[in-house]
Amino acid sequence: MMKANELELKKTLNVNTGGVVTIVIEATVAHLQLTSEDAPELRAEVTISSREESQLAQCAASELRARRDGDTLTLSMTHPPPGQRCQHRWAVVIPPGVNLTATVEVGDIEARLAGSYGDIELDTAVGNASLSVDGRSVPASKLNPTSESIHVDGGGAALRLRSNVGDVTAAVTRH
Repeated sequence: MMKANELELKKTLNVNTGGVVTIVIEATVAHLQLTSEDAPELRAEVTISSREESQLAQCAASELRARRDGDTLTLSMTHPPPGQRCQHRWAVVIPPGVNLTATVEVGDIEARLAGSYGDIELDTAVGNASLSVDGRSVPASKLNPTSESIHVDGGGAALRLRSNVGDVTAAVTRH
């Protein structure tokens, strides 16, 4: 959601996921929203925003990249020039049934996925984790006063969401 007096630009990427077993998403400082769709491609949109036009122009040099190594597809953003701070909001649509690892160094992860997923791991170093499977809430474990962890065994692919500083939220619907 754009705030008053905030400027923004969008970076988009569509990648065919035929033969992909694992999707890795590496975001540094961001809000990451994941959804799923029964489609043969991954769609990613990163909205970069700032209150200052010159700062946004510097951050615009960042690239949204997809790198394939065998059956693993990795999404990441190049870093903006030093000293440039912009907000990043990721919206990623992934196919069901793949392994998923999502990491945000500082920020939030929210996942609302449908389809077959297996083991689910949600961890935060500083923040909250919440998970809903088929409409039921799964309680989190507090590893220390600032972190939470959730692990659920499943029968399909693996889902791992991690935030060093921020919140992790996931809702999985099984058909």
